[in-house]
Amino acid sequence: MTYPRNVGPTYAPGEYAPGGYGLEQASGGGGGSSAEAIVWQDVSVNLTDTDGTLEKVSGGTSFNSGAWSTKGFTGDGAVTWVMVSTAYYVCVGVGVVDGSDSNADVDFNVRMTSSGTAQGHEGTSVKGSSWAYTATTEFKVERIGTTITIYDRDGVDEWTSRHQFVTESTGTLHCDNSIAGIGGKITGATIDGDLV
Repeated sequence: MTYPRNVGPTYAPGEYAPGGYGLEQASGGGGGSSAEAIVWQDVSVNLTDTDGTLEKVSGGTSFNSGAWSTKGFTGDGAVTWVMVSTAYYVCVGVGVVDGSDSNADVDFNVRMTSSGTAQGHEGTSVKGSSWAYTATTEFKVERIGTTITIYDRDGVDEWTSRHQFVTESTGTLHCDNSIAGIGGKITGATIDGDLV
């Protein structure tokens, strides 16, 4: 299933339409949201943070290096990011609590592998089928209501739905991640929605 950017069904004021860069809020009724570049906190000693780009520089090849977004979203929202290589194991998604730098701590996530495939995970539990990605693929993990869905796109305006989690999600979600291989990077990360 694909969702055209800024085209499709009508949404009531205050509702979010899936499919833009992050989310686009329907016009009318008070305020709106726009995607913000993620500012990282709790950055692992094994990572560097250069203007929001995280890179693993030490710590071996285990999922033991991560960071947590300073802002989260309370209702509908999304995080997006770009992979700059298909040569590393990297896990990115959303979580309620920043308990550790492990991939097991990232509640709803996409795990990108060194073989150029990606797959949805709930913690470390595999969810759904894998798919191919490139070094320019943009990923999105989005919550609408209590449903979390993974999307991606590569050089096009349309997002492709890759996996929808069955577990309902509530509470404030932050962007969370874990990087396994030295040299693994996360760049261009944004967060959108009702930010706190």
